[in-house]
Amino acid sequence: AVYVTWVVLVSLVFKFSKGRCEWGMGKFNTHRYVDIPRPIAWSLMESGSFIHPVLALITALGGVAAISSSDFNFVEALKAHPGALPLLLFSVHYGSRVLIDPIQQMQAQKVPTLPLHIAVASLVFTSCNGLMQARDSLAMDTPLPLWQTAVGATLWFIGFCGNRYSDATLRRLKDEAQTYVIPRDPVFDFVNVAAPNYFFELIEMTGYTIAANFHL
Repeated sequence: AVYVTWVVLVSLVFKFSKGRCEWGMGKFNTHRYVDIPRPIAWSLMESGSFIHPVLALITALGGVAAISSSDFNFVEALKAHPGALPLLLFSVHYGSRVLIDPIQQMQAQKVPTLPLHIAVASLVFTSCNGLMQARDSLAMDTPLPLWQTAVGATLWFIGFCGNRYSDATLRRLKDEAQTYVIPRDPVFDFVNVAAPNYFFELIEMTGYTIAANFHL
């Protein structure tokens, strides 16, 4: 309900502000306000879906002191909290977005910029997303069948690795050619109906959804 309400409100804002303000969408932005380096903007935009789930996960597992103690059993802790594993998968995905992607983007020959207001607006959305995912995942109180957890975690892993590979390939080719390039390799040839990075992210999030028992 909260998510649907958010989508409706954002849609109304865009509808009634059309022609009255300049939103500045990506490379087609014609009115620049305050720009910041894209790696910083990217990390800021995605951080809401990383910080909230990580804090919720640490709290659910007993806090930093309990997790850092020598007698802490991570496997047993995950068993005691059925929603902790899917939330961990979710946190790893966005952790790579917040911590790894910006570092890799900084290595490009040319580092683009992004409007600050776009990054802040995205942060508001991802914060709502992170809070809802953390709440709903940790609301699970019944362990799932082993097969369901295994299927979900396997799909998540395949999607995560494929997404990372696709992003790295696109980033490398764009940096080499200094423009957009259509990659030619087995993965990109196989997924020729959509961008492989989005295709694998869809697989990844499908696995997360199964592992979370559709608590979304």
